[in-house]
Amino acid sequence: MSNFKTIRVGIIGAGNWGQFHARAYARIPEAEIVGIASRSREKAESLAKKHHAIWYTDYSKLLKRDDVDAVSICTPTNTHAKLAVETAQGGKHVLCEKPMAMSIEEANEIITAARKANVRLMLGHVLRFSPECAKAKDLIDRGEIGDIIMASDHMYGRGLILDAPDSWKGMQAASGGGVFIEVGIHSVDLLRWLIGSEIQSVYAKMGTYVHKVEVEDNGIIFLEFENGSYATILQCWSTPGVIGRSTQLIGKKGILLLLPTYDSSYPLKGLKLGRKKWENIKIIEGEKLKAKWTLLDTLELEVREFLESIIQDREPAVTGEDGKAALQAVLAAYESVKKGKPIAL
Repeated sequence: MSNFKTIRVGIIGAGNWGQFHARAYARIPEAEIVGIASRSREKAESLAKKHHAIWYTDYSKLLKRDDVDAVSICTPTNTHAKLAVETAQGGKHVLCEKPMAMSIEEANEIITAARKANVRLMLGHVLRFSPECAKAKDLIDRGEIGDIIMASDHMYGRGLILDAPDSWKGMQAASGGGVFIEVGIHSVDLLRWLIGSEIQSVYAKMGTYVHKVEVEDNGIIFLEFENGSYATILQCWSTPGVIGRSTQLIGKKGILLLLPTYDSSYPLKGLKLGRKKWENIKIIEGEKLKAKWTLLDTLELEVREFLESIIQDREPAVTGEDGKAALQAVLAAYESVKKGKPIAL
């Protein structure tokens, strides 16, 4: 990244992901965290103190500052649209955590506000920046496995955050849904990006099996793409302890098996290419992948892309339209469950 400009950053939300964003920005010389806003004075003050920033319990005071160039929005889903629109209208570039919004109407409002204000809008679909996913995209674009016939993405987790006393993720009005809008939307975005085609229909089954919450904790989605590919997404928020993720892509010339580089509990890691035999693929050419790659390392790559899009005055790798497309598929999945049939997009 060029070092000719420092991007002064504000963060709205000082919970887990607000803290995570702050740690990622702190790694980048071109970024300076200048303000933290949170409804919780304790959290805002604590995070601001760590990064030598000013804290606020009223986010509007942060947005009124002339010395803030960009803002990360790391708050409950039902606040994203209002915050993103006001941030863009204030002339600040926007990095909004997923899911983008509660509805397509809200997503369109965000996109329109960013376009009118001529600011960059990026969505936090972090899996695209995970090394094995980025390398897989390169191999697919080079034709190494041919046209993709079908794919799958599976995530397993404990969903312990649902049981936290102050968690909003189990409340329908705040989150918009459960494991699919919170985690499965990552899978939707990843498969749409890797396959390189728009989704044309969605069929889903899901329910609440373990946690005493208002939203789903397990389910499966079947996707059909415009290019003829199809895929399944399996999401689980009820394992006793283990967590994991895997992605499979089957093409006409070969198979790609992606396993996360940053999950220390999962038994296999990396990227495998299956043709006449299985090959372990070197994920980062010319560099040594860190022995313990973490999710923070991946988030740092996402944040760097956001900052570079501002400095280079170009669209970011994950646009507002990308965020809307992933949201549309997840909302269609919820509609499919209610109606018991596939939903065309």
